[in-house]
Order: sequence, then C-alpha cells, then structure tokens
Amino acid sequence: MWEQQLGDEAWAMWVQAKREIAAASLRYGGSISACHGSCREGEVDLVPQELGRGFEVMLDVKRALDPNNVMNPGKYLLDLAYEGDAGAALAALRGGSG
Repeated sequence: MWEQQLGDEAWAMWVQAKREIAAASLRYGGSISACHGSCREGEVDLVPQELGRGFEVMLDVKRALDPNNVMNPGKYLLDLAYEGDAGAALAALRGGSG
C-alpha cells in the first residue's frame, strides 16, 4: 500500500489530516464511513461519536456473536466489547467522563 512508503513524520501528518477532515465532516453533519468503513488510524476513534448509542449496540452484538473475538479483532474499536468497563472507555473517546 502507498502508506507503507511514508516515513514516520509524513505518516503522522497524514493521520492528523485524516482526523481533522473526519472531525470536520462530523461537525457539519456528514459521515466518516465509506465502502471500507472507518477502521484505520486517524478516524477510527471518531466512530463512536458518529454512531452514538448505535456503537454501544455494535459492542453488544460483537460480544454476543463473537465471544472469543476471532472475527476481525481490532477493527472499529470493537475490542472495547471485551473490556470490563466499555462505558468508561467510550466516554473517554467521546471526551466525557465515566
């Protein structure tokens, strides 16, 4: 992938640019999801903000259908489904508290 050709500084700049674009999109009522979703560095931490309570439902479904976390581990922050206090982790991502 082209991203693998970037040095550390260029990669950090790319991730920051993606994050700023995604945040602006959400701020103005847009979406950050695309055909491949938003599961990569730069915008993935904004998915709970975009989906609201729907993200918590995704965690519940993930936990129910994949109790051993073998299907796409690490994608969309769904590993939060297996943390003891997912609510606190979500609040921190959303900029709030517990």
